[in-house]
Amino acid sequence: MTYHDGFMVGDNIMQYDLKTLVGHARHLEDHGLYRRALRLWQEIATRSDASDDLRDLAWQQITRGVGIRAATGEPPQEVLPKPDRRYLVAEDKKRIQAYFKMGYTSAMICGLTGRSRSFVATCRKNATP
Repeated sequence: MTYHDGFMVGDNIMQYDLKTLVGHARHLEDHGLYRRALRLWQEIATRSDASDDLRDLAWQQITRGVGIRAATGEPPQEVLPKPDRRYLVAEDKKRIQAYFKMGYTSAMICGLTGRSRSFVATCRKNATP
């Protein structure tokens, strides 16, 4: 089974209840996935079992909210900062050298420290007398 956006690929969205669709659309919006959320709002707006209030809400999202953000390609509301690894260089070098002494491989150390293979290889080379 392959899942995409919480739904099984090839699934008919009609089989999901409206409350699930609204919750999922809001979740996608919160994560900045506006085009995917727009697709769900369109489905909600055109469903025959949706109440008039829910249809109005969906059309508002399509015309004013998500639709505009999807069209402009606006980034998510809270862009997470990229980690600044420069201040941890000395500490990471010591940790990497200790891992090598314990017998860890370069790939394992990369996974543990979050450092690139290049950085790990340089630490190994500089640690060798």
